[in-house]
Amino acid sequence: MLVLVDIERFSLYVATKNVWKTWSHVILPDGKILMVPGKYIKVSSEKPLAFGFEDMTEEIGENPDYDYQQPYIEVIQETKNFIVNTIKLKYTYKGDYENHLYFDNVLIRKFKPGKEEGEIEFSYIALKPFY
Repeated sequence: MLVLVDIERFSLYVATKNVWKTWSHVILPDGKILMVPGKYIKVSSEKPLAFGFEDMTEEIGENPDYDYQQPYIEVIQETKNFIVNTIKLKYTYKGDYENHLYFDNVLIRKFKPGKEEGEIEFSYIALKPFY
């Protein structure tokens, strides 16, 4: 059964700069900033879901290149089994920083500087937490 994953459940921690990127805000080393949704996460396809993160952050004085390849993610399979969903992702990473990809605050992949491609598979509870 196909399930549509909520992109707002993904976040990126730019370990090199100690900055978090989510759909609607960034968390800088000195605090959280609300921003235009999708500023650092670009959706390139909805079905199947494909999106990318920008690792440079203008709020800390960097000049983002907005290439959204740090990492670029494609959902290649998503299945539901009662209350547990499984997602299989294909990724391409081209970045100069160490980045950590999270889903619901659970680390699913660490990316080191350089270029790599691969797949990630993980499971999660279908219900979105109430916090």
